[in-house]
Amino acid sequence: MQKKSTKTLPANPTPPPILETIQEWMGDMVSAPSFDKKKTKEKKKANHFLTASNKLSSEERLNIYINDYWPRCIDSLAEDFPGLQHLLGEAGFETWMEKYLTQFPSHHFTLFYLGEDLFSFMETHYHDSNKALVLDCITYEWAKSAAYFLGEDPPFNPETLSEAQKNRLPQLALQLQPFVLPIALNYDLPKWSSKEFEKEPKKRDTYAVIFRQEYQVKEQLISHAFYKVLLQLKSKNSLENTLDTVMASLPEKDHRYLEDNLFNWFKLCVQKGWIRHPKK
Repeated sequence: MQKKSTKTLPANPTPPPILETIQEWMGDMVSAPSFDKKKTKEKKKANHFLTASNKLSSEERLNIYINDYWPRCIDSLAEDFPGLQHLLGEAGFETWMEKYLTQFPSHHFTLFYLGEDLFSFMETHYHDSNKALVLDCITYEWAKSAAYFLGEDPPFNPETLSEAQKNRLPQLALQLQPFVLPIALNYDLPKWSSKEFEKEPKKRDTYAVIFRQEYQVKEQLISHAFYKVLLQLKSKNSLENTLDTVMASLPEKDHRYLEDNLFNWFKLCVQKGWIRHPKK
């Protein structure tokens, strides 16, 4: 019988310096735009890092990865932002996404996070007459993408609260789950999206919460006041402070509506598992 090896890996293995050099060079080559002069110069080092095959030179092998990276990233963004692609047109969308990826290349092992900086990029660089609609579309579609993969903590369970927590429930700091995303829009994008972008969306103040339930992304239209409550809980706050803060931000005619509905909204959040369980 063969003896089992007693060798173990070090607790924090350090990769060889040459491996880090190769990875950095390969990442720069793949993600840099074709017009980058530095890229053209660096590609000549391909035979230093890559081995040629019987049919392909080192540079030709490198080009396989380069030619796959850009279409794959743009296709991924098109999957996450179909409404934005509709607004910009296919050619315009590709042009803007190439500019975006040049400034914000992929730095994660998954493409899920590829669009996380798109709003700030377009807010800075896009100046056409439909800018407000474009930014709304990014907000809405990114929330739908992010809700799918963002984390989840143990949900709020009143049965497991300590006696001290139960006694000060209104003052207890509460926070929404990462996958629960309240959003405010200037256009009725949920209706526009459900009709597959048939017509231009109507300009209408729209509030919604995007969330994950049973591995599916869902959305629910909500009132302005409920949106403000969820926004307070997103940044961690007590029900008491939330009520005071939201009350101060609403016109006096809405105060009664807020007071009458706060408990029901909290109950809904607990039932849907939208609130994290507080630490003891």
